[in-house]
Amino acid sequence: MRVKVMAIQTLYRAGKYRWLLLHGEFRSFSGDLGIQQPLDYREEPIPEYSMEEKRAIYTIAWVVDHVCSKTPWKSECLVRAFCAKQLLKKAGIPCTIYMGVAVDPKEGMIAHAWTTCGAYYVTGEGGHEKYAVTTIFHS
Repeated sequence: MRVKVMAIQTLYRAGKYRWLLLHGEFRSFSGDLGIQQPLDYREEPIPEYSMEEKRAIYTIAWVVDHVCSKTPWKSECLVRAFCAKQLLKKAGIPCTIYMGVAVDPKEGMIAHAWTTCGAYYVTGEGGHEKYAVTTIFHS
């Protein structure tokens, strides 16, 4: 998939998912996230990806980060995870979305979402270790 096409699709999806989240429409697209897994779920064994699949994973990670960091609205971790999931699905690469929570002394309860393909972090890698996983979707 060409990078420009992925960037346009990511921009569209980022706006769509942000709007749906702001208007409480999570259920309208939560079915697209994959199958909800038990909290002890782990992607085992870690799949071996071809060079083409690795390139696609890294390109998708770059496009999602680049586009979502430049939107005029907030395209934070959950929106990024959803965008990456759809691009990975289109590329035929399975992935897992993790959602977690933590307590911050200044902000109180905070949440985070991140996407992985085996050992590769596609979105949300920074600081994910401090979050307790509450939901896992795999496809």
